[in-house]
Amino acid sequence: MQYQKSTKWETIKQKYDHVIAWGTGSLLQMNYREEYFPLDMVVDGVGNHLGMQFGNLTVCEPAQIRTLSGKLLVVIYAIYERDILRKLQELGVEADTIIFDLLKVQTIRGKEFPLWHGKHADDSVLMEIAGRLGIQDLHYLDIGVCHPVMRNNTYSLYELGYTGALVEPNPMFHELISHYRPDDTLLKCGAGEHDGELEYYAFPDCPGFGTFNRSIGEARKNQGLSCDIIRIPIININHIIEKNYERYPNIVDIDAEGVDYALLESLDVQRYPIEVIMCETLHVEARFHTLMQQKGYKRYAVIGENTIYLRANIIPTGLFAFS
Repeated sequence: MQYQKSTKWETIKQKYDHVIAWGTGSLLQMNYREEYFPLDMVVDGVGNHLGMQFGNLTVCEPAQIRTLSGKLLVVIYAIYERDILRKLQELGVEADTIIFDLLKVQTIRGKEFPLWHGKHADDSVLMEIAGRLGIQDLHYLDIGVCHPVMRNNTYSLYELGYTGALVEPNPMFHELISHYRPDDTLLKCGAGEHDGELEYYAFPDCPGFGTFNRSIGEARKNQGLSCDIIRIPIININHIIEKNYERYPNIVDIDAEGVDYALLESLDVQRYPIEVIMCETLHVEARFHTLMQQKGYKRYAVIGENTIYLRANIIPTGLFAFS
């Protein structure tokens, strides 16, 4: 079974004889504590950390899972979920799987973790803003979804019952999006300045690196990363809004790997006066700041790689945007 929704560890722990963590990168290191739940094995499917110690366990290869008997739960700490599911099938291993941030753990201090899904709690800030603005019938537009739950800035809104359109050009994520976000509208395309078709640089070993930006794609390809160049349909960002919303989304989250600025430049905020816009601005903050000021927005917060902008003529209760 592939768990689809948030599930409390306390309600399922008696079902399993062994718990395996799959993935040894930052998602495991930042999000697992021994007090959460016991691990019987840590698996590295890529092979970068084989033989290293994680707590009192030695990181091993996937084939070692076959040495365990009884009912197995694999907790996934990597966005390569589709590949992990395929590998379990190849190994002939019967195991239930759950991605780490759907497994809710009640700690001894009474708090439930994980607290958020966004990389830097970006989703928590979005929910706080929506509450302070008093937005009732909330809808979002997520451009560049990648994994629909892990490090995703709109999944917390989805858990609360809100919906929107998810734009994702990378085919490797479409099945996962349909699985975890069936009530959202999945658009298997890219967002752009014009309708049409573009070459998309997909990196199977680093799926978050996919981009329509040729210079970025070629640079990553020249670094030796495995790359597939595929033709993907493009829909103008304003047409996406026109065709998928009665009015317009209240929140727009853009992570489009190199084309974020062009999308915002094309966005018709006169026709669609979106309240909250979040986009990746790392190293180019000043450029985005100028553009968004011209479009009638104020910078509200900088969170990790992202900047959140609010429409300048609205002020959330008790908090003030800064220029």
